[in-house]
Amino acid sequence: MRLNASQLDQYVGVYDGPFGGNPKATFTITREGDQLFEELTGGKKLKIFPQTKTLFVFVRMNAQLEFIHDASGKISKRILTANGQRSEAKKIN
Repeated sequence: MRLNASQLDQYVGVYDGPFGGNPKATFTITREGDQLFEELTGGKKLKIFPQTKTLFVFVRMNAQLEFIHDASGKISKRILTANGQRSEAKKIN
């Protein structure tokens, strides 16, 4: 699935939530051209690819990101599912 720049831009931002043993990790979603990336602070920048308008997958990991809209239609959080574990991070910026 391909999303246009304005569709991709709605996911761009900073998300805050637990990851691994860290109860407060920061994830940054960025856009370069027509490609989105997720980067855990201090980690690698990883490409994410849309499967639907709200579900993205990582290429080199068996993991997916689901973006959740609030009542006003804005992205409010993202849910990482990897290795049978789920982790939510709230969009803070």
